[in-house]
Amino acid sequence: MDISRGLSPEHYDPHASNYTNPMIKFEAEDVPPVVLNWFASGKSNEATKAGLQAKFDKVEEQLKEFMKQHASLNTAIKAMPEIEHYVPTEYIDKLKAPSKPRGKVQRDEKTTVEELGIDVDALTSAAVAHQIASAGSDI
Repeated sequence: MDISRGLSPEHYDPHASNYTNPMIKFEAEDVPPVVLNWFASGKSNEATKAGLQAKFDKVEEQLKEFMKQHASLNTAIKAMPEIEHYVPTEYIDKLKAPSKPRGKVQRDEKTTVEELGIDVDALTSAAVAHQIASAGSDI
């Protein structure tokens, strides 16, 4: 049986598999406006996502540099309380629990937020944006 019968030549692709890889052609006018808007918003969302990723990458590098300057999470949180937004709850719970004192670790001279040039406002806004975006999820 010739399955190409009933299809107009513009809809038929002789190189496509008839069952597993059908070729369907359509024009932009055939697509409803709501679908076109959905695709367009996806493209703009990609640009927004790339911008947010760049912001989080910068924050991550700043936090790593800041944490290298402190012997413990406790001293880091005392120096910059905003960092607590980035610390998992289990570590905050351990921090608040009584513990034995540890020996000092030799660090570079730069230890304060100002000396390291950390943008605390960007750090806080990134954490709040993440908390809002992940609200209601299991992250």
